[in-house]
Amino acid sequence: MSLVIPSLGELVERTRRAFAAALPGLDAWLWPNNIGPTAKVIGEGLAQLYGRMAIVERRRFIWSADWDGLIEHGRDYALPPKSAAVANGTVTLVAPGAVTVAAGAILTRSDGQTYVVPTAAALTAAGSLSLPVTAVTAGAAGNCLSGQALSATSGVTGTATFTVAVDAIVDGVDAEGRESYRARLLFRKQNPPGAGTPADFVRWAMSVPGVVAAYVERCWPAPGGLRVFVLADGSTGSAVPSPALVGVATQVIALQAPAGSVPMLVAPTALPIDVTISGLLPATRPVQEAVLAELRDLFGVRRARPSGGDTAVAGMPFLATPVTFSRSWISQAISAASGEDRHTLIAPAVDPIVPAGSIATLGNVTFL
Repeated sequence: MSLVIPSLGELVERTRRAFAAALPGLDAWLWPNNIGPTAKVIGEGLAQLYGRMAIVERRRFIWSADWDGLIEHGRDYALPPKSAAVANGTVTLVAPGAVTVAAGAILTRSDGQTYVVPTAAALTAAGSLSLPVTAVTAGAAGNCLSGQALSATSGVTGTATFTVAVDAIVDGVDAEGRESYRARLLFRKQNPPGAGTPADFVRWAMSVPGVVAAYVERCWPAPGGLRVFVLADGSTGSAVPSPALVGVATQVIALQAPAGSVPMLVAPTALPIDVTISGLLPATRPVQEAVLAELRDLFGVRRARPSGGDTAVAGMPFLATPVTFSRSWISQAISAASGEDRHTLIAPAVDPIVPAGSIATLGNVTFL
């Protein structure tokens, strides 16, 4: 039975009636007397008590708890929220002459985001080299697309340009938010730990900062085997994780998996799907950008699911089953773009079938 919270006015009125019932002949509504102010004071105290009861009521269950309540539930399960993680990647240095980069050198992006070079490097003549870099501040803001220019702030002697390499700067994630944490707690409650069940592997993988989803393919490559696909943030149109993130998840699972088990933790292979759109109206740049944003979200978030050879089982949506990427999803995403009035989807011409071990990602988008 849900808790019904009376209003402050109702509580004051109840208190007046209680005075009138306890003191026959007293008119608790007549002014001036001290009953009215007393009723208001008592009503306010009761309102605060009811307010506290409402908070306790909400925090009883994971599905309705606020952040503090979720933290308490997490303590019961020894399942804390995931912390923020720093972005890592590689920068290409190009110099017209000799240049020295000291360990701890700082590179800066145009918006002020800074990166540290952990190891020293040097060129004795004109040339290029690759430098590992790590964002100074943890969070998704440290992620950088390939080709982004950086400038040297300190620790660099000589003239050089710095450009983010083709593998980009990735794996920076913000501290876990409320709804993501709520989903993990509900998953833990609905799937109690077993002796290495598929749900266990999903839970272990999902405990790694940067892993936003995990899917399991049983009996791979043979009965007794297991393949776990991990996915990363797909806001750029691809949920394929970096090798570094897969390596961290592998280490975490290795510490918790049953002795003797040999799970295979992998990143799904990207299957780029090119999209061709004809007759987009209005054919303006803002509408095209809105369409691109919707398609990135479709491929990287809403429909990001690896294809596998497992069999669908009720209550186990985390199994890696065969995937066919419906054209209707693409058309629906385009229609959802802000400002879009109409369009014709030319390609893909049929529903793409995603091979086992792969995941559909956004390829080239062409507007005719």
